[in-house]
Amino acid sequence: MSRSLIGSIAALVFAVPVSAHPGHGSTEGVAHYATEPAHVVPMLASFAASGLLLAVGWFAVSRLNQSQSSAAAQPIRVDDDTTRRARRTR
Repeated sequence: MSRSLIGSIAALVFAVPVSAHPGHGSTEGVAHYATEPAHVVPMLASFAASGLLLAVGWFAVSRLNQSQSSAAAQPIRVDDDTTRRARRTR
């Protein structure tokens, strides 16, 4: 059994009793998670952090694509029309 699977099972086992503590907020059910500041503030902070990371990633990818398209290989222009052969040296 892998360590990550054991860690996931342990997190689930220990999280169940913690979520059943009394005296936490005045609402119950789904409304509790949407109205209590103890849940709303971290949720909004994670949304803001995710949005910031997405914006930074989008900006970085667009800059990378822009720099690669401007530095793309251009065809070589040859002004001399005569054909030259490579000479062998001994």
